[in-house]
Amino acid sequence: MEGLSIKPDGVYVDGTLGGGGHSFHILERLNEKGRLIGIDQDEDAIEAATKRLAQFEKQVTIVRDNYEHFSGNPFCSFHIGGRWDSFRLGRFQLPVR
Repeated sequence: MEGLSIKPDGVYVDGTLGGGGHSFHILERLNEKGRLIGIDQDEDAIEAATKRLAQFEKQVTIVRDNYEHFSGNPFCSFHIGGRWDSFRLGRFQLPVR
């Protein structure tokens, strides 16, 4: 996270929200003007991230979609300060045994 140079009043996009772990650490560094938009298409991931990020509800917007559709998203009118895509399979994409 330190290498991302997060600005406290910036707008950030997590294109692979998952359980919200990376977003949580970005949100910890934002002030009341900062925003984070988290995108994930997995319903279980959205539910987990919504719970994990609840304390930041005024600064976070969670979108159920695929990040590849972001250019058609109304949030594109914001100047985006950073984007995080981890491009990995997470626990929400792996079969449960």
